[in-house]
Amino acid sequence: MSVLVEVHNLLDEMLAYFSSNNEFINVREVKEKYFKLTGSVHPDTRDYEQKMWSFTEWLFFSFSPFRNGEPIFQFYTKNVKPIPEEILMGLSGTRFSLFKPLGLNSMQQFEVHDLLNDEKYTLSKDQDPFMMIKGELFIGRLFVCEKQFFILRGITPLPLEAKSLILQQTKKVKTLSNNLMEEEFLLLLESMYYKCLIYKHLPIHHHFVF
Repeated sequence: MSVLVEVHNLLDEMLAYFSSNNEFINVREVKEKYFKLTGSVHPDTRDYEQKMWSFTEWLFFSFSPFRNGEPIFQFYTKNVKPIPEEILMGLSGTRFSLFKPLGLNSMQQFEVHDLLNDEKYTLSKDQDPFMMIKGELFIGRLFVCEKQFFILRGITPLPLEAKSLILQQTKKVKTLSNNLMEEEFLLLLESMYYKCLIYKHLPIHHHFVF
């Protein structure tokens, strides 16, 4: 089993566990808050599954009081199921950002550019670049395990027609050097994307107003 599959299975198991155990948090309430913040999706669509992956990652990595994931993962590994140390370390330091796919390098490994951190990453050979289209942008979360880089599956693709508008705003956000501001920006982009899906009859620039 690849590291990425192992991490995704772990997140699914954790979501199921904490959804039925309110000792740490009421997952249903947090989910409602997240969907209000980033947009609603019909449960019978593929987009809903994708959004649930994004929610799961936001819940365990970004939502206070679990920011960076460490408290919740430590609790889970001690009380429910041990998490391998190398994965536990990676889970405590994920990077939520806006990425630009660069395509395959000479070693046939996919590369991405973290636009908020201005860093280029060569992804693991085990990474499936699904939904990462060269030249377009997406919101995602970088995970590092034993010096290998992965993008977790909670990806939000962004429309190519909005690329120039998004890049202009990204430059402004970068000058602030504030992680919380970056996250607000990324969640705003996600909400704009889902508005595009609902109001397809309106032009893209109507939704991407900053």
